Amino acid sequence: MHCSFTLSQADFVALHKVIRGRLTRLSSANTRLFFSNLLIWVPLGIAFASYVALFRKYPELSHDLTVVAASFCVGIGLMVAGTFYKQRIYRKVILSPESWFLSQQTVDLDPSGLAAKGKYGEVRYQWSSFSYHAEDDRNLYLFIDNSQAFVLPKAAVGSPGQLAQVKAWLQS
Repeated sequence: MHCSFTLSQADFVALHKVIRGRLTRLSSANTRLFFSNLLIWVPLGIAFASYVALFRKYPELSHDLTVVAASFCVGIGLMVAGTFYKQRIYRKVILSPESWFLSQQTVDLDPSGLAAKGKYGEVRYQWSSFSYHAEDDRNLYLFIDNSQAFVLPKAAVGSPGQLAQVKAWLQS
């Protein structure tokens, strides 16, 4: 099977989403992340309960306490928005327009493995080189390592039958 494709920034973002999920599973971090979030949210819950108690105990301060609550909520909202804004800024420059990821790639797939050729060189992988694979609606992610994967667009592979053949080769 022979195919050519050019990946996009959206494919890079999707790859990082798949990598984050894989690393979370590999590190068994779901439980650890739950407890770290719990350590953050319990004190915030106590602070909120204390705020409500102050609001009830001192109704004459309701205006001042409302200003404090509004300022706190706006601050939290801006902090969250700032995090997403920073990610957006970094995403724009993380790959240069001339990067290998965004360049035209030609791939040959056969029972022995995958051979890829791009503007910076050629590489050949046996199917056994891929320790894991994942997919979404657009791409097949062939993991070479825990956080490094070859991205193969499903549309470039061809028909659903050809995609099934590639997945079968991955299993062998």
